[in-house]
Amino acid sequence: MRFVALLLYLTVNIAVIASLSELSFGSGQIERILLVLLLIFIGTLVHELGHAVAVRAVGGQIKTIVVVPFRLQLKPRRFKLTPPVGKGDLGGYVTYSLDRINARRGHAIIAVAGPAANVALTLAAGAAALLVHRPLADLATALAAVSTGMALLNLIPFRGSDGDHILFALSARYRRSRTRSS
Repeated sequence: MRFVALLLYLTVNIAVIASLSELSFGSGQIERILLVLLLIFIGTLVHELGHAVAVRAVGGQIKTIVVVPFRLQLKPRRFKLTPPVGKGDLGGYVTYSLDRINARRGHAIIAVAGPAANVALTLAAGAAALLVHRPLADLATALAAVSTGMALLNLIPFRGSDGDHILFALSARYRRSRTRSS
């Protein structure tokens, strides 16, 4: 499933790079790639902030918020550059702690919040694309496409994904099958 998610991620981003070829500024390939990287960063930041807001909403404590290449540790407060950790997180993650009471429900809410934040960003960028003129409309459309891809990617259930956490929290059968395969 991780392969399917990576394939989806690459396909969306290649399509976005290609779609930006019509922009009237930054017409070079390098500029388009850098622009897509910026859009990916924005989409990832919104996604991780969605998780962070949900952690606070369910009464958890946020420890760190990472959006590669940045890491914000909350206690003690430190902001620094960080390389990707290589644990399968493509662009970021939030570490947190929850009380054991209703922890499974809390984890599910937190897992849903990241893709939900991407859907909200998609809707906002799509609305903005309708209200502004080119080239800003093209940028907003590209941001909506990147954000939609992130939401879908994160809902694919592979080990560590939001989809995996959601299924784990909601399905006893999935929990049993996952613990047997570990």
